Amino acid sequence: MLQCDTPNSLAVTALVTNAYLYSGDNSYKQWVLDYTEAWMERTEKNGGICPDNVDAEGVIGGGREGVWWGGQYGWNHYQGYNIMSHGINIAVECAQLLTGDSGYLDFLRSQIKLQIDNGKKREDGQLLVAVRYGPDGWDWSPAPGLHMHDGLEMRGYWLEPTPLRGQDIMHLYHASMAREDYQLITQVRDGDVERDWNDLGTLGEKNWGNTEFARFQYYDGRNPGWPEQILAAEYQQALETYEVMRADERSHLDIISTNRIPGQPVLTKGLTQVALGAPQSVYNGGLLRATVRYFDADRARPGLPPDIAALVDALGPEMVGIQLVNTNHHETRRLIVQAGAFGEHQFTGLKYREEGQEGETAAVVDGKYFSVELPPSTSLRVEAGLKRFCNAPGYAFPWHGDSLPVPFP
Repeated sequence: MLQCDTPNSLAVTALVTNAYLYSGDNSYKQWVLDYTEAWMERTEKNGGICPDNVDAEGVIGGGREGVWWGGQYGWNHYQGYNIMSHGINIAVECAQLLTGDSGYLDFLRSQIKLQIDNGKKREDGQLLVAVRYGPDGWDWSPAPGLHMHDGLEMRGYWLEPTPLRGQDIMHLYHASMAREDYQLITQVRDGDVERDWNDLGTLGEKNWGNTEFARFQYYDGRNPGWPEQILAAEYQQALETYEVMRADERSHLDIISTNRIPGQPVLTKGLTQVALGAPQSVYNGGLLRATVRYFDADRARPGLPPDIAALVDALGPEMVGIQLVNTNHHETRRLIVQAGAFGEHQFTGLKYREEGQEGETAAVVDGKYFSVELPPSTSLRVEAGLKRFCNAPGYAFPWHGDSLPVPFP
């Protein structure tokens, strides 16, 4: 089994895509597409279900005596689809990023629909999706009992009778902004009778996927207080973690020797979601899927300038809404807004309004960037037209032009 290729390995597409973003070398791009398409072909040959093991000759089930399930972290493992979906999700996002072709998303979409179509409803109406497959067919209730990690009780999605992990379906919709994927989410929401989708979900840096429900609700007009709530919750958790670290009297060697996950107060999940208009990056190697990215124009560095707050308050197939605030009472701040994490999108026009002003001002923009000058104590809302996945992505910053930030021979 361990000698087989598995869909978990699709996560490596992010590493190869990363090399392309630095170098622009099309051989890396082609490798990502070839490997992703190989698994798409294997899935088609397997009747639309992604197999979890393929031998060195490309034979589905070759490492399992012809059985397509049962590979490493495969369909019959209690975390199986959780791990497989990471690889599939990462691969289709990388392929879309590199080509602008959203057809690759069908691979992820088909597996989500597979789980829903093979689901069932509990007596109380709760939709349970198929999460495992084994000798007796589909299973809706993974291995009983709690998963223990370093002696700690970990309640992941596989232990709860909920319809679907937030990560996969929300990443799919963020990538496509397609009506069919929005309807897929609302179908799941309608069948979820026991979970409050406005709940913030599990904080911390690991991606459990359940923070994506409250984020979706905000952009669907059903959870207006979400940005403030998740940032306040993260701030409180950071303070609590910091106090625990301060009170720990052990030496750093003692802490390491216990083999426990060390506490750390740096939390970015909510900040990523709120400021960049992005789902949290896929665990196990996913690249950032930001709708917009910011640069400090005065200091020529990535990130928001000091004293600047940003909120992406609207997302659509052809637009993004951004609120920008300069909290400094004395100094002007200048920033650059980029379309996409890697400049993969294109702005197609702007409308903006300063707080207290009546009416909007239009500006002509046709490019990856626009710049904003915020006088002291200024609040501005910008609505930008957006053409998605139309530019070749890369790590070049606005002041690099067409060159790359790291030279390659």
